[in-house]
Amino acid sequence: MPEITIRNAQFPSDTPAIRALIGEYIASIDLIACRDEVEAGLREMPKPYYAAGIGYFLAENGGTLAGGAAFARIDETAAEMARLFVRPEYRRAGVARALATHVMRAAAAAGYRRMVLLSLPEWRAARTLYGALEFAPIPHYEGVAVAEALCFARDLS
Repeated sequence: MPEITIRNAQFPSDTPAIRALIGEYIASIDLIACRDEVEAGLREMPKPYYAAGIGYFLAENGGTLAGGAAFARIDETAAEMARLFVRPEYRRAGVARALATHVMRAAAAAGYRRMVLLSLPEWRAARTLYGALEFAPIPHYEGVAVAEALCFARDLS
């Protein structure tokens, strides 16, 4: 595994790097409705990722951006993990697991007790990771606008 460090994104200085990373994430999405939702958030940068009770994290390897992930508030007790993306050259090296674990810890430290997320049917590797991290299938939660999305949750305790 490459030596990965994970840090809080700094706004506005990291905004261009995050825009590029989320742009790559968008390019990997086949489903137009899902892509539209992510693009809407990208247009509002840094707003969706820079406020109290949310966070965006960057994984780096020697100063090179390997991936990123965020969490956002759903309600007083639940946060949503979002935008987990690892660049292809860093996949299968534990980066996604490290990011997801970091996001869960940060959300728990922010006072959330439950983490929810969505995945798409074609994202098999992501769903395998979520299963290994003890996420279980749930019905669509509020705010999920993509009918094809598969939703998951786990307690953060």
